[in-house]
Amino acid sequence: MMLVVAGLLSAAPAQADRGALSLDVGAGAAGLNLPAPYATGGGNTVGVGFETMVGLRYALTNALEFTAAAYFEPNVTYVHDGVGVQVPGNARPLPGTVTNSLYFVGAVGGLRYVGGSVWKLVVGLEAGWCHRVYTGVRFDGSASFPLPSFSTNNFVLQPLLGVEWAFADHWSASLIPRFMVLIGPDATLGASLLLSISYSWFL
Repeated sequence: MMLVVAGLLSAAPAQADRGALSLDVGAGAAGLNLPAPYATGGGNTVGVGFETMVGLRYALTNALEFTAAAYFEPNVTYVHDGVGVQVPGNARPLPGTVTNSLYFVGAVGGLRYVGGSVWKLVVGLEAGWCHRVYTGVRFDGSASFPLPSFSTNNFVLQPLLGVEWAFADHWSASLIPRFMVLIGPDATLGASLLLSISYSWFL
């Protein structure tokens, strides 16, 4: 950690990066604060799963990059305890537990500032789309029954702040946390931490 901080403090402004096209391949962890599906309120549960990313970056200037990326997170199981589900034929919601699996895919684009030479500070903002798919939804309480699967589409805002290390000619590695704001149906918050390897062509 001290080496990372020292590298950032001693880094000079980025040079000779204008026109670089970079391919990023990354993986790491992502979490969502997920509301309980079909619940009348409450029941938010945080789930953490594996996430992969493939992206492209183009250096508009020596320090400003345009980014585009696609993300995928395989199924993660969520358990929402102590929620109420409104069932046809019942005047009041039934209390119990809702379980479900969820996977998502998404695509974002944005801009980011890169400062430094070997060690680089990365600050940016991305926006795009996220498609969540809920499967295996089930209610367990005084009665137990499955609930229909469904999907949602959300607008995503994703600020990011991290570090990049140019460890060899054309090659770099980055560790970048992202904070996710999902806007739309079942709006929620999330975060991710991805380690990426990049290769750059200087056009």
